[in-house]
Amino acid sequence: MLSTMSTAPPALKGDGNGRYRILIVGNSGVGKSTTMRRLSSLLGISAVSLDLLYFKPGWKAHTPEEFLKQVRSFTELNDEWIIDGNYLSKLKDVTYKQATDIVWLDPPALLYLPRVFIRTMRRLFGIPKSVDATPVGCQDTFTDVFFGGKDSILLWAITRHSVVREQYTPMHAIDAVEKGGKWRRLGGWGSTARAWFEQLDELAKHRRERMA
Repeated sequence: MLSTMSTAPPALKGDGNGRYRILIVGNSGVGKSTTMRRLSSLLGISAVSLDLLYFKPGWKAHTPEEFLKQVRSFTELNDEWIIDGNYLSKLKDVTYKQATDIVWLDPPALLYLPRVFIRTMRRLFGIPKSVDATPVGCQDTFTDVFFGGKDSILLWAITRHSVVREQYTPMHAIDAVEKGGKWRRLGGWGSTARAWFEQLDELAKHRRERMA
């Protein structure tokens, strides 16, 4: 009798030749940059946050052409890469298309929105983090945070929660890792992400042995 047990998808799909181009997406505050840095350290792959390429000092945006040029420069320079950030409308045919793996961080709002508030307060009071993903020369003010309207990071994170889910749910459904695709959704309260990183630890171990 054939076994009815399903085989769990690999931690990362890759390009079939042991190379990985990983895009990490999700709402503001879900931990994209933290996940990016952890993956970069674990796998030894160059990484960048799209916000650092998109914003100039004072939260001024680069032109679409400038932004695209910087992103393409990074992806063309590196055979493997890890990128964190959405920018779906601007980069659908670049990062989303070129990625071998897309990791969608989708925890419950109650889990991460308090972290957004704490992170924002730390920035306002100048409390440094060991690693800060804030673009150079970009600093939030009390006015920006509490009276900035649609530009307030707190309001942005709250209102974008459902928007991001609406954008990514159909994309994930079509190309999920469970179907052999490249979209991996990490939802829930943390157990799914922890299990995935346990898989990644094994993958990284075999990768190091192969490269030794």
